[in-house]
Amino acid sequence: MLVKTTGIVLKKIPYTDHSAVVQIFTEHHGLVPFLVQGLGKSKSKAAYYQSGQILDIVFNDKQGPGLRRVKEVNLNPENPILIDIIAQQLCFFYTELVLLSIQDAHIDMELFDYVKHELCQTPSTIQQKYAPIRFVLGLCSQLGYQIDADIHFPHLEGTKEQLNQILAGKDPNIDRATRRHLLNRVVERLQIEAFPEKSVYTLKIIDELLG
Repeated sequence: MLVKTTGIVLKKIPYTDHSAVVQIFTEHHGLVPFLVQGLGKSKSKAAYYQSGQILDIVFNDKQGPGLRRVKEVNLNPENPILIDIIAQQLCFFYTELVLLSIQDAHIDMELFDYVKHELCQTPSTIQQKYAPIRFVLGLCSQLGYQIDADIHFPHLEGTKEQLNQILAGKDPNIDRATRRHLLNRVVERLQIEAFPEKSVYTLKIIDELLG
């Protein structure tokens, strides 16, 4: 049966010289792996299948496991335009965390809306410093792993107020070392709950760029 849905590209893995397996988090069908062919052709839409791209796709939702095939694909009108390296790296960080945190059968339209909204944000220079912390806090909440500063950061004075300010899009005016520490701790909490045996490879890059 042909279905139409919006999806967020989480990862592309080369399969052959002209094809790839693309993991797409769809609004109505959860995480779906697609075999995308013809990527080496002059009129291919290879650029569509980059991490963080928001697509409108039509595919055959066959029964059972296995790779699906895209029948039609277009960029969603809300697809973000990543104009600088910080925006690009935030996008890679967000999509890696989502991919690590969900399973194939995880259909969650509220989570989808949250991730889509965050990818479409264009934070100010000040807000960029706290964007990864805010995203992880929101992702934890969406997945049911609510972070409570009093419980998870009992020895860090003032952390609850700082996290609340970050969630509200404000500047808690904390130094680089504290920002890096908070980011690593909230990622650690998500990792313990959602993917204890896996690592977050983009975290080091985000640490260097925004720490």
